[in-house]
Amino acid sequence: MQQHWDQEAVESADTFDEIALHLSKYNIEEIGIDIWENRPTPKEVDGLQLQPKINYNLLVRIVLWLNNYGEAEGLTEELFHEVFGEVQGGHYYSKWIHTYRMNLLKMIGYFGKHDPDGELFLTMVETQMNRYERRIGRDE
Repeated sequence: MQQHWDQEAVESADTFDEIALHLSKYNIEEIGIDIWENRPTPKEVDGLQLQPKINYNLLVRIVLWLNNYGEAEGLTEELFHEVFGEVQGGHYYSKWIHTYRMNLLKMIGYFGKHDPDGELFLTMVETQMNRYERRIGRDE
C-alpha cells in the first residue's frame, strides 16, 4: 500500500511532540501501515549498532489514540475518580486538564520516576487506548 505520510520525517523526529505534530495531520486509515507490528529498528551511529529502548510503534499507537479517541475512550473526570478515588482523582484530573492541558509527557513527568500512581495513570491510558483500537477494528 502506498504511504501517504512522510515516514522518514517521523522517524527522524527528536521529540514525542514532533512525532505527534506530524502524525496529527493524518488518521489511522491514511497512514496505511501496520503500526502494531513489533519489529526492532536498529540504527547505526558512529559505526555502532544502536537498538532503541523506546518502542516507536507503541508511541505511534499512543499518538493516534490521543488524536482520534472517542468520548468513551478518553481520560474523563469520572475515570480519574474511579481509578484514584474522589479526592486524589479530582486532583489528578485537574492537573491533566488545567495544568498540563492533556500533555501526556508532562503528566507522566508530574508523577515522577517511582510513583505507583504514575503506573496506574499509564494503565488507565493503556485501557482507554485499547478501547479505541477495538472500536477502529484493531483487537490486541
